[in-house]
Order: sequence, then C-alpha cells, then structure tokens
Amino acid sequence: MGRCLTLLLFVIVAAGAPARAKQYSVSIPPEGAAKYKEANYALWLPDGVQRIRGIIMHQHGCGEPAELAGATATFDVQWQALASKWDCALMGASLRASTACQDWSEPNNGSGDAFLKAIDQFAQQTGHTELTSVPWVLWGHSGGANWVYRMFMLHPQRVLVLVLRSGPVFSGDLFTGALDTPVLYNLGAKEKNDNQFGRIWTKAQQLFEARRAKGGLDTWAPDPQSSHDCRFGRLFVIPYIDACLTRRLGPANAGAGEIGRMDLFTACLGSIDSSGLTALYEPKSYGGDPTKAVWLPNRQIASMWLEFIGRGWVTDLTPPPAPTHLEASRTDPDHVTLRWQAQADLQSGIKTFRVYRNNRPLPAYRGADGEIFQKPNYHDTLDKHLSEMAYTDPNATGDYTYRVTAVNWSGLESRKSDPATIQPAGSR
Repeated sequence: MGRCLTLLLFVIVAAGAPARAKQYSVSIPPEGAAKYKEANYALWLPDGVQRIRGIIMHQHGCGEPAELAGATATFDVQWQALASKWDCALMGASLRASTACQDWSEPNNGSGDAFLKAIDQFAQQTGHTELTSVPWVLWGHSGGANWVYRMFMLHPQRVLVLVLRSGPVFSGDLFTGALDTPVLYNLGAKEKNDNQFGRIWTKAQQLFEARRAKGGLDTWAPDPQSSHDCRFGRLFVIPYIDACLTRRLGPANAGAGEIGRMDLFTACLGSIDSSGLTALYEPKSYGGDPTKAVWLPNRQIASMWLEFIGRGWVTDLTPPPAPTHLEASRTDPDHVTLRWQAQADLQSGIKTFRVYRNNRPLPAYRGADGEIFQKPNYHDTLDKHLSEMAYTDPNATGDYTYRVTAVNWSGLESRKSDPATIQPAGSR
C-alpha cells in the first residue's frame, strides 16, 4: 500500500509589497429589506499590482468588534504575503447586526448585496475595474463561516477556495455543488463536546461527509488545541490556500484566465481512524473508499496536515525575508529612531524583530503587543492596528551602524538588513 510519506522541504517566498501598500474603505448602508445595521469594508492592494487576479475575503464572526474587524484584517502582514504572491486584493468586513447575528451572517438578509456593492465601489476607487469579475477566496469564522458558505451556495462559480473556520452555523442545507472547489474545514477539536459549539462540529461534519461522498475536494483539518478560537490555524490555512491557488489560478503573476480545475488524482488522501491514528496515501493505491478519506491538494500540504491535526502547529523550515529600507534618524542628541519595511514569511508570519547596533543586540523590540509584532488571536484578526516597524535607541550618542532582522513564529531569524549608519549630534 503506497503511502505519501515523503516530506518535501518547500520554500515559499513572499513576493510583493510591504505593509505600506494602499488601503481603501467603503460603507454600504442598509436599504430596503436589509436587516444588518452596518456594513463597513476595507481593501488592501499589493504595491505595484497591474491587474488583480482575485479577492481574498476575510470575514469575522458574530463576536468580532465591528469597529476594528475590517481594517485589522487587511493590515495583517501574513495574509498580505499571500495576496501579494497571487496579485490578489485582500478584503475585510466590519458587519454589525440590528438584533441578531443572522441579520448579517445570512447573505440574503442584505449582506450579500452589500459585499457586491462594496466591490463595485472599490473598483471605482482603485481604477481596477476587474475587481467586479475576479474570483474569490472566502475565509470565515463562526457566523462568518456561515456567511461565506452561503455566498458559496449563491455564487459557486466565483469561489476559488472556501475556508470554514468553526462553521457553518445557522442553516440546515447541505450544498453539494461545485465539487471541484476545495473546501477546508478548520474547526477546534474541543468544539466537538462543547455545549455551546458542539452543533457547529456536527453541522460541519455532515457537510464534509456529504460532499466527500460525491467526490468533493474537501479537507477536514481540526485544531486539537483550540475550541471556537482561531489560535494558529493560519499556519495550515494560508499554505493550504496557496497550494490550491497554484492550480486554480495557475503560475503566480500569470494574469487573468479560466479558473483551473483540481481533481482527486493530483493529490493525497488522509485517513483518521476511530482511535485518532492518521496516515497518508496516494489516491491510486488507497485500499478503502476514497470518498471517506480527507482530500489534500499535494504532498507538502499532506505532511503539514499530519503535523497540524496532531499538534495544532505547523513547523516552518524557512526563515523570513530580511527587512529592507532601514533608515536611522537622530530625534535628539541621545536618541536614534529606526524605521524599516518587512515582508512576512507566508508560512508563519512575523513574530518580532531584533535590532543590532554595531553587530550587538539591543533590548527587545516593543510593539503594541509587547515584544510581539503581530499575533493571531481568537478571531484571527489583529486586536489593534499594526504595530510600527520602528525602534528607538534611547542611549545613542556615538557613531553607530544599525541592522534589523525579522523572526517568524517558528523562531527562525532572517538575514540582517542592509546597514543604516548615524553619527553623533553636531558632527559632519
């Protein structure tokens, strides 16, 4: 029996723009029979993109702080790295209900039309008229998972990849169309026996089994360490989307075209037995019913899947890119302020930075979350706007050379940036 046990060391380079690339926002007020109270959207475009190839939509859940959700999703540097690689727009929403979450989490209550209207307005704002016709990657958490699932039902031909993080929730329908669209179920394993969230697990499992029974390209990937919180699901989710886009969009920067098809026999199958033991198989040599196994898009993702469903973590083997555009300025005789730019490691983001003066490390970088530059949270969006890529050296009276490195969530440090030098105040 041939098993997909070959571990491939796969290097993902985040191409594209640093976090300063363009941000846009629109608000779509409710009209007619719409039930939602507010619908605010944010859009991020990679720097220098000529033609948008898709939209990556990040939809928060029912408990997300509506005043922050849209903007913080689009400031997320790890999601930006994915969008940059594929010339995609990154979009987030801040939706607020009038009475209950269903007011917006059901697209037919007005939020579906609001999303489309927002895209139309972004097309006008940005000059990228192709936004109105490009396909979507839909990621949703909780009530947001219900929303993206329903949008998939309404617009199956537009969806490149669907990611259900702890959902869908409210509906009883099992949509078994568009079976060649990859669907990822990223739940928290602790939801299964939770009194509040157990119904989500049951609903998602029913949908997964119904779609797989018909040959759907669906992936069951619960996080053993989480309940309804997103935790570090992105360590598997973002590379999974990236792998699927390789087939769905074709080579990076290839331009617009037909959405590529995916099939069972270009992938791996994963099995989880009743005792929790897992294994990987080549589809052609799998001895059981392939529709009862987990579909996985390639061997690299299959290896990551084994680690993720076992540990709730995926080890990144590649260091992040080195920071760029480091500048040093003297704000007074004793203080030097450093500013730089950095691209995220697509597989595990940026955890923090390290600053070196004359090749010796300085005290830890401090951001909005202490020494952490950006961290996932309950909702998988930033609690605050992105921390500055900046550092102040408070005891800097001499002649110095500074360098900065980036550190990802696997603790791997990048190469040092190009140097920035500064002289004492008053010197020439």
